[in-house]
Amino acid sequence: MDFNSWYPRETLRKRGFTKLITALDDKLAASQQDGKPLTSRNVEEHLGNVGLAAEEATHARIKDLSGGQKVKVVLAACTWCCPHLIILDEPTNYLDRDSLGALANAIKEFDGGVILITHNKEFADATTKVTWVIANNRCDIKGDPEWEKYAAEQEVIQAEENAEFFDEAGNKIDGNKAKLVEDLTRQEVKRFKRDIKNKIKENVELEEFEMDYCDEWNIKYLVADD
Repeated sequence: MDFNSWYPRETLRKRGFTKLITALDDKLAASQQDGKPLTSRNVEEHLGNVGLAAEEATHARIKDLSGGQKVKVVLAACTWCCPHLIILDEPTNYLDRDSLGALANAIKEFDGGVILITHNKEFADATTKVTWVIANNRCDIKGDPEWEKYAAEQEVIQAEENAEFFDEAGNKIDGNKAKLVEDLTRQEVKRFKRDIKNKIKENVELEEFEMDYCDEWNIKYLVADD
């Protein structure tokens, strides 16, 4: 210690030690994260959880690893700090079938959120609840999360409220009443069936267009006597 010298960061940068400074900063930052203490034992154990043996984890350089082993190193690195959200860009590249199966199971069991970018349709279908297919300058959303159903219902309701229809005499009429059965959307059919069944259950008189819908959908109802 008596022979040590202290130099400011800027002085070390000017003398060409930027790479060593960055490496030390990264090591100190990693040791202060929410993950395990940054020790050789913990690192080997963590890499072992993604399928890398201790020999490969401790006694091999990353540049000497295979493509699949490098992917496992990245997976271990991105989960070291116990994140709530993980973004994986083409994680299936270079992984064998056993590793793909293990990764799929890990994604399903992960309590946080996962955003997966991949061209592997089979893997995406097995691991994701919602899929955004980007092709031909369009985004096709597949899946049925609660927010998507709510947004779709609200969009239909808003469109119905804003719709205006007029009869031959120029009188404004309800847009829903003016629609034929074949012109109704899936959400409208579902809503009308629910409302009509509730009316029938509560002995509320149906309107004429609702009776037409009942005939079309084979819903039994009673006609009020004059």
